[in-house]
Amino acid sequence: MNTREGEQAGRSNGRVAAACPDDVPILGIRVFGGFDLWLGDVPVDPAVTRQRKLQVLMGILAVNHGQELFSDHVADSIWPRSPLEKKRHSFYNLWYVTTRAVYEGKREDNPYFERRHHTCRLIDAHVHTDVEDVELACKQLARHDLTPAQAIEAYRFLQDAYRGDLLPGETENAIILRARMEWRERVTGALSAAAHQMMEHGEDRTALWMATAASRISGTREDVARLRMALFAKMGMKAYAVRAYDELDAVLREQVGFGPSPQSVQLMEQVIESGPSHPSCASPRRRRHPRRTAGMRSTGYGRPLAGEVPAAADFLAGPM
Repeated sequence: MNTREGEQAGRSNGRVAAACPDDVPILGIRVFGGFDLWLGDVPVDPAVTRQRKLQVLMGILAVNHGQELFSDHVADSIWPRSPLEKKRHSFYNLWYVTTRAVYEGKREDNPYFERRHHTCRLIDAHVHTDVEDVELACKQLARHDLTPAQAIEAYRFLQDAYRGDLLPGETENAIILRARMEWRERVTGALSAAAHQMMEHGEDRTALWMATAASRISGTREDVARLRMALFAKMGMKAYAVRAYDELDAVLREQVGFGPSPQSVQLMEQVIESGPSHPSCASPRRRRHPRRTAGMRSTGYGRPLAGEVPAAADFLAGPM
Protein backbone atom coordinates (compact mmCIF):
# COMPACT_ATOMS: atom_id res chain seq x y z
CA MET A 1 0.00 0.00 0.00
CA ASN A 2 1.13 3.60 -0.64
CA THR A 3 2.11 5.83 2.26
CA ARG A 4 2.40 9.53 2.80
CA GLU A 5 4.91 11.63 4.74
CA GLY A 6 4.37 11.62 8.46
CA GLU A 7 2.42 8.36 8.50
CA GLN A 8 4.13 7.42 11.75
CA ALA A 9 3.02 10.61 13.51
CA GLY A 10 0.16 10.39 15.97
CA ARG A 11 -0.21 6.58 15.89
CA SER A 12 -1.32 4.81 19.02
CA ASN A 13 -2.02 1.06 19.20
CA GLY A 14 -2.48 0.73 15.46
CA ARG A 15 -4.67 3.84 15.24
CA VAL A 16 -3.96 7.29 13.92
CA ALA A 17 -4.52 10.17 16.31
CA ALA A 18 -5.97 13.54 15.34
CA ALA A 19 -3.64 14.07 12.36
CA CYS A 20 -3.71 16.95 9.93
CA PRO A 21 -5.73 16.03 6.80
CA ASP A 22 -2.74 17.06 4.65
CA ASP A 23 -0.37 14.67 6.39
CA VAL A 24 -2.01 11.30 7.00
CA PRO A 25 -1.19 7.68 6.13
CA ILE A 26 -3.12 5.97 3.36
CA LEU A 27 -5.90 3.72 4.61
CA GLY A 28 -5.52 0.40 2.79
CA ILE A 29 -8.50 -1.93 2.45
CA ARG A 30 -8.48 -5.47 1.07
CA VAL A 31 -11.81 -7.21 0.54
CA PHE A 32 -11.04 -9.89 -2.07
CA GLY A 33 -10.20 -13.29 -0.59
CA GLY A 34 -10.62 -12.01 2.96
CA PHE A 35 -10.44 -8.75 4.87
CA ASP A 36 -7.40 -6.68 5.83
CA LEU A 37 -7.07 -3.09 6.95
CA TRP A 38 -3.90 -0.97 7.18
CA LEU A 39 -2.82 2.52 8.05
CA GLY A 40 0.25 3.00 5.91
CA ASP A 41 2.11 -0.28 6.46
CA VAL A 42 0.67 -0.97 9.92
CA PRO A 43 -2.29 -3.36 10.30
CA VAL A 44 -5.26 -2.01 12.20
CA ASP A 45 -5.99 -3.80 15.49
CA PRO A 46 -7.26 -7.30 14.55
CA ALA A 47 -9.60 -7.29 17.55
CA VAL A 48 -11.50 -4.54 15.75
CA THR A 49 -11.23 -5.73 12.15
CA ARG A 50 -12.47 -9.25 12.97
CA GLN A 51 -15.95 -7.87 13.59
CA ARG A 52 -18.21 -9.18 10.83
CA LYS A 53 -20.44 -6.13 10.51
CA LEU A 54 -17.41 -3.83 10.32
CA GLN A 55 -16.05 -5.94 7.47
CA VAL A 56 -19.40 -5.80 5.67
CA LEU A 57 -19.64 -2.02 6.02
CA MET A 58 -16.08 -1.55 4.76
CA GLY A 59 -16.75 -3.95 1.88
CA ILE A 60 -19.87 -2.04 0.82
CA LEU A 61 -17.99 1.27 0.93
CA ALA A 62 -14.99 -0.17 -0.95
CA VAL A 63 -16.92 -1.64 -3.88
CA ASN A 64 -18.70 1.68 -4.38
CA HIS A 65 -15.47 3.63 -5.01
CA GLY A 66 -16.15 6.64 -2.81
CA GLN A 67 -19.70 7.14 -4.08
CA GLU A 68 -22.24 8.50 -1.63
CA LEU A 69 -24.55 5.78 -0.37
CA PHE A 70 -27.83 6.19 1.46
CA SER A 71 -27.14 5.23 5.05
CA ASP A 72 -30.60 3.68 5.43
CA HIS A 73 -29.96 1.44 2.41
CA VAL A 74 -26.67 0.23 3.87
CA ALA A 75 -28.26 -0.27 7.30
CA ASP A 76 -31.15 -2.21 5.78
CA SER A 77 -28.71 -4.63 4.14
CA ILE A 78 -26.93 -5.26 7.46
CA TRP A 79 -30.03 -5.47 9.69
CA PRO A 80 -32.80 -6.42 7.23
CA ARG A 81 -35.28 -7.57 9.86
CA SER A 82 -34.94 -4.70 12.35
CA PRO A 83 -37.31 -1.73 12.65
CA LEU A 84 -36.11 1.44 10.91
CA GLU A 85 -35.20 3.39 14.04
CA LYS A 86 -33.34 0.45 15.55
CA LYS A 87 -31.31 -0.18 12.38
CA ARG A 88 -30.46 3.52 12.18
CA HIS A 89 -29.22 3.47 15.76
CA SER A 90 -27.21 0.30 15.07
CA PHE A 91 -25.73 1.86 11.94
CA TYR A 92 -24.56 4.97 13.81
CA ASN A 93 -22.91 2.78 16.44
CA LEU A 94 -21.20 0.68 13.76
CA TRP A 95 -20.09 3.80 11.90
CA TYR A 96 -18.57 5.17 15.11
CA VAL A 97 -16.66 1.93 15.82
CA THR A 98 -15.45 1.70 12.21
CA THR A 99 -14.26 5.27 11.93
CA ARG A 100 -12.65 5.32 15.39
CA ALA A 101 -10.69 2.21 14.48
CA VAL A 102 -8.57 4.34 12.15
CA TYR A 103 -9.07 7.96 13.22
CA GLU A 104 -9.46 9.54 16.66
CA GLY A 105 -9.91 13.18 15.70
CA LYS A 106 -13.08 15.17 15.17
CA ARG A 107 -15.64 13.58 12.88
CA GLU A 108 -15.68 16.53 10.51
CA ASP A 109 -11.88 16.28 10.10
CA ASN A 110 -11.86 12.55 9.30
CA PRO A 111 -9.73 12.11 6.14
CA TYR A 112 -11.10 8.62 5.37
CA PHE A 113 -14.84 8.60 6.03
CA GLU A 114 -17.64 11.08 5.44
CA ARG A 115 -21.16 10.85 6.81
CA ARG A 116 -23.78 13.46 6.11
CA HIS A 117 -27.37 13.46 7.27
CA HIS A 118 -28.55 10.74 4.89
CA THR A 119 -25.39 9.49 3.16
CA CYS A 120 -21.98 7.98 3.81
CA ARG A 121 -18.86 7.29 1.75
CA LEU A 122 -15.11 6.70 1.69
CA ILE A 123 -12.91 9.69 0.82
CA ASP A 124 -10.82 8.52 -2.13
CA ALA A 125 -7.95 10.94 -1.58
CA HIS A 126 -6.61 9.00 1.42
CA VAL A 127 -7.97 5.50 0.76
CA HIS A 128 -6.67 2.72 -1.48
CA THR A 129 -8.56 -0.55 -1.99
CA ASP A 130 -7.85 -3.76 -3.84
CA VAL A 131 -11.12 -3.12 -5.69
CA GLU A 132 -9.28 -0.33 -7.53
CA ASP A 133 -6.43 -2.71 -8.39
CA VAL A 134 -8.74 -5.44 -9.68
CA GLU A 135 -10.68 -2.92 -11.75
CA LEU A 136 -7.46 -1.59 -13.27
CA ALA A 137 -6.28 -5.10 -14.16
CA CYS A 138 -9.64 -5.96 -15.72
CA LYS A 139 -9.60 -2.81 -17.86
CA GLN A 140 -6.10 -3.63 -19.04
CA LEU A 141 -6.97 -7.24 -19.91
CA ALA A 142 -10.07 -6.14 -21.83
CA ARG A 143 -8.21 -3.67 -24.07
CA HIS A 144 -8.71 -4.29 -27.79
CA ASP A 145 -5.06 -3.51 -28.55
CA LEU A 146 -3.63 -5.75 -25.83
CA THR A 147 -0.15 -7.09 -26.59
CA PRO A 148 1.20 -10.39 -25.21
CA ALA A 149 3.61 -8.54 -22.91
CA GLN A 150 0.82 -6.33 -21.58
CA ALA A 151 -1.41 -9.35 -21.09
CA ILE A 152 1.15 -11.16 -18.95
CA GLU A 153 1.85 -8.03 -16.90
CA ALA A 154 -1.88 -7.44 -16.28
CA TYR A 155 -2.39 -11.14 -15.49
CA ARG A 156 0.31 -11.05 -12.81
CA PHE A 157 -1.14 -7.84 -11.37
CA LEU A 158 -4.59 -9.43 -11.25
CA GLN A 159 -3.20 -12.50 -9.49
CA ASP A 160 -1.86 -10.26 -6.71
CA ALA A 161 -5.02 -8.17 -6.42
CA TYR A 162 -7.78 -10.74 -6.83
CA ARG A 163 -7.10 -13.26 -4.07
CA GLY A 164 -10.56 -14.79 -4.19
CA ASP A 165 -14.23 -13.87 -3.85
CA LEU A 166 -15.35 -10.61 -2.28
CA LEU A 167 -15.51 -11.17 1.52
CA PRO A 168 -15.90 -14.94 1.07
CA GLY A 169 -17.01 -15.49 4.67
CA GLU A 170 -20.06 -13.26 4.29
CA THR A 171 -23.23 -15.26 3.57
CA GLU A 172 -26.11 -12.88 4.36
CA ASN A 173 -25.61 -9.31 3.17
CA ALA A 174 -27.45 -8.77 -0.11
CA ILE A 175 -25.18 -5.96 -1.33
CA ILE A 176 -22.04 -8.03 -0.79
CA LEU A 177 -23.53 -11.16 -2.35
CA ARG A 178 -24.61 -9.25 -5.45
CA ALA A 179 -21.28 -7.46 -5.74
CA ARG A 180 -19.43 -10.77 -5.30
CA MET A 181 -21.20 -12.25 -8.32
CA GLU A 182 -20.67 -9.10 -10.37
CA TRP A 183 -16.94 -9.02 -9.68
CA ARG A 184 -16.58 -12.73 -10.29
CA GLU A 185 -18.16 -12.32 -13.71
CA ARG A 186 -16.18 -9.17 -14.44
CA VAL A 187 -12.85 -10.83 -13.68
CA THR A 188 -13.84 -13.94 -15.63
CA GLY A 189 -14.92 -11.82 -18.60
CA ALA A 190 -11.67 -9.84 -18.60
CA LEU A 191 -9.57 -13.01 -18.52
CA SER A 192 -11.68 -14.57 -21.26
CA ALA A 193 -11.36 -11.48 -23.45
CA ALA A 194 -7.59 -11.48 -22.99
CA ALA A 195 -7.43 -15.20 -23.78
CA HIS A 196 -9.28 -14.66 -27.07
CA GLN A 197 -6.91 -11.85 -28.01
CA MET A 198 -3.85 -13.95 -27.19
CA MET A 199 -5.26 -16.78 -29.29
CA GLU A 200 -5.59 -14.33 -32.20
CA HIS A 201 -1.97 -13.29 -31.65
CA GLY A 202 -0.94 -16.96 -31.88
CA GLU A 203 0.03 -16.93 -28.17
CA ASP A 204 -1.81 -20.15 -27.36
CA ARG A 205 0.10 -20.91 -24.16
CA THR A 206 -0.66 -17.46 -22.71
CA ALA A 207 -4.27 -17.77 -23.85
CA LEU A 208 -4.53 -21.09 -22.02
CA TRP A 209 -3.23 -19.54 -18.80
CA MET A 210 -5.90 -16.86 -19.02
CA ALA A 211 -8.71 -19.26 -19.88
CA THR A 212 -7.74 -21.67 -17.10
CA ALA A 213 -7.62 -18.85 -14.56
CA ALA A 214 -11.10 -17.76 -15.72
CA SER A 215 -12.50 -21.29 -15.39
CA ARG A 216 -11.21 -21.54 -11.82
CA ILE A 217 -13.11 -18.40 -10.87
CA SER A 218 -16.37 -19.25 -12.63
CA GLY A 219 -16.61 -22.95 -13.38
CA THR A 220 -20.05 -22.74 -15.02
CA ARG A 221 -19.00 -20.39 -17.84
CA GLU A 222 -19.40 -22.57 -20.92
CA ASP A 223 -17.76 -20.05 -23.23
CA VAL A 224 -14.60 -20.25 -21.11
CA ALA A 225 -14.70 -24.05 -21.04
CA ARG A 226 -15.10 -24.18 -24.83
CA LEU A 227 -12.17 -21.83 -25.22
CA ARG A 228 -10.00 -24.12 -23.10
CA MET A 229 -11.15 -27.12 -25.10
CA ALA A 230 -10.35 -25.37 -28.37
CA LEU A 231 -6.92 -24.32 -27.14
CA PHE A 232 -6.06 -27.79 -25.88
CA ALA A 233 -7.17 -29.31 -29.16
CA LYS A 234 -5.23 -26.73 -31.18
CA MET A 235 -2.10 -27.52 -29.15
CA GLY A 236 -2.50 -31.25 -29.79
CA MET A 237 -3.62 -31.97 -26.22
CA LYS A 238 -6.82 -33.86 -26.96
CA ALA A 239 -6.92 -35.67 -23.60
CA TYR A 240 -6.95 -32.34 -21.76
CA ALA A 241 -9.71 -31.02 -24.00
CA VAL A 242 -11.78 -34.03 -22.93
CA ARG A 243 -10.95 -33.36 -19.30
CA ALA A 244 -11.95 -29.70 -19.64
CA TYR A 245 -15.34 -30.87 -20.90
CA ASP A 246 -15.65 -33.35 -18.03
CA GLU A 247 -14.98 -30.61 -15.47
CA LEU A 248 -17.59 -28.36 -17.06
CA ASP A 249 -20.16 -31.16 -17.17
CA ALA A 250 -19.61 -32.07 -13.51
CA VAL A 251 -19.82 -28.48 -12.24
CA LEU A 252 -22.95 -27.72 -14.25
CA ARG A 253 -24.78 -30.85 -13.11
CA GLU A 254 -23.89 -30.22 -9.46
CA GLN A 255 -24.56 -26.49 -9.34
CA VAL A 256 -27.34 -25.84 -11.86
CA GLY A 257 -28.81 -29.30 -12.37
CA PHE A 258 -28.21 -29.86 -16.08
CA GLY A 259 -25.37 -30.62 -18.44
CA PRO A 260 -23.53 -28.60 -21.09
CA SER A 261 -25.27 -26.88 -24.00
CA PRO A 262 -25.48 -28.40 -27.50
CA GLN A 263 -22.61 -26.12 -28.60
CA SER A 264 -20.31 -27.57 -25.95
CA VAL A 265 -21.39 -31.13 -26.72
CA GLN A 266 -20.80 -30.56 -30.42
CA LEU A 267 -17.30 -29.21 -29.78
CA MET A 268 -16.51 -32.20 -27.58
CA GLU A 269 -17.68 -34.58 -30.28
CA GLN A 270 -15.46 -32.79 -32.80
CA VAL A 271 -12.50 -33.17 -30.46
CA ILE A 272 -13.17 -36.89 -30.01
CA GLU A 273 -13.50 -37.41 -33.77
CA SER A 274 -10.31 -35.48 -34.52
CA GLY A 275 -6.81 -36.93 -34.68
CA PRO A 276 -4.91 -38.50 -31.78
CA SER A 277 -3.60 -36.56 -28.78
CA HIS A 278 -0.09 -35.29 -28.57
CA PRO A 279 1.93 -38.27 -27.24
CA SER A 280 3.33 -36.36 -24.24
CA CYS A 281 -0.19 -35.47 -23.11
CA ALA A 282 -1.83 -38.86 -23.37
CA SER A 283 -4.11 -39.78 -20.49
CA PRO A 284 -4.99 -43.31 -19.41
CA ARG A 285 -8.56 -42.16 -18.80
CA ARG A 286 -10.79 -42.67 -21.86
CA ARG A 287 -14.27 -41.44 -22.67
CA ARG A 288 -16.47 -42.90 -25.40
CA HIS A 289 -19.13 -40.21 -25.24
CA PRO A 290 -19.13 -36.69 -23.82
CA ARG A 291 -22.42 -37.18 -21.98
CA ARG A 292 -21.07 -39.86 -19.65
CA THR A 293 -20.34 -38.17 -16.31
CA ALA A 294 -20.56 -40.90 -13.68
CA GLY A 295 -18.21 -40.44 -10.76
CA MET A 296 -17.14 -36.90 -11.63
CA ARG A 297 -16.56 -34.39 -8.83
CA SER A 298 -17.08 -30.63 -8.88
CA THR A 299 -14.42 -28.32 -7.50
CA GLY A 300 -16.85 -25.42 -7.13
CA TYR A 301 -16.30 -21.75 -7.81
CA GLY A 302 -12.98 -20.03 -7.51
CA ARG A 303 -10.89 -23.01 -6.42
CA PRO A 304 -7.94 -24.62 -8.22
CA LEU A 305 -8.95 -27.73 -10.10
CA ALA A 306 -7.93 -30.87 -8.25
CA GLY A 307 -6.47 -33.92 -9.93
CA GLU A 308 -4.87 -32.22 -12.94
CA VAL A 309 -2.70 -34.54 -15.04
CA PRO A 310 0.91 -33.72 -13.99
CA ALA A 311 2.16 -33.40 -17.57
CA ALA A 312 -0.05 -30.33 -18.05
CA ALA A 313 1.18 -28.49 -14.96
CA ASP A 314 3.43 -26.15 -16.91
CA PHE A 315 0.47 -25.07 -19.07
CA LEU A 316 -1.83 -24.50 -16.11
CA ALA A 317 0.46 -22.75 -13.66
CA GLY A 318 0.63 -19.41 -15.48
CA PRO A 319 3.62 -17.20 -16.22
CA MET A 320 6.29 -16.97 -13.55
